[in-house]
Amino acid sequence: MGLFASIGAEVDTASLLSAARREGKQVALPVVLGKGIPLQFRDVTARASPLARSGWGVPEPDPSCEVVPTEVLDLVVFPGLCFDRAGGRLGYGGGFYDRTFATARAARWMVAFAEQAVPEVPMGPHDLFVHGIVTPLEVVVPAGSRPSGV
Repeated sequence: MGLFASIGAEVDTASLLSAARREGKQVALPVVLGKGIPLQFRDVTARASPLARSGWGVPEPDPSCEVVPTEVLDLVVFPGLCFDRAGGRLGYGGGFYDRTFATARAARWMVAFAEQAVPEVPMGPHDLFVHGIVTPLEVVVPAGSRPSGV
């Protein structure tokens, strides 16, 4: 699974990382290589080493961690600022996740707080919808989505 390391006021994903490791799941965290470049995911399944903040302020795994091809990820947990019940998601404006997973088969889910829900997220032609959103109050599976990877 692809996961992100939380920043700021995002839902804390540390417990998800710990649970996945305990269950023997392979877990990879993203690395930002540069603007306009797809994300690279690195395996942190067995590494408990601290994450270092990138130039973007995002906690990333050590460069010595093995690269995991995005094609092998079954599930990817997306970060975001807000979401709507149709699976629209507003990220941070870089398009990194949209670019990286435009042709991938991975199930796309988002973890968020219920307060991040909005009536409608404006979506452009290259923006990806998520297949589901998990909040502390509910699980939202948009109509017509392919809810795999649960």
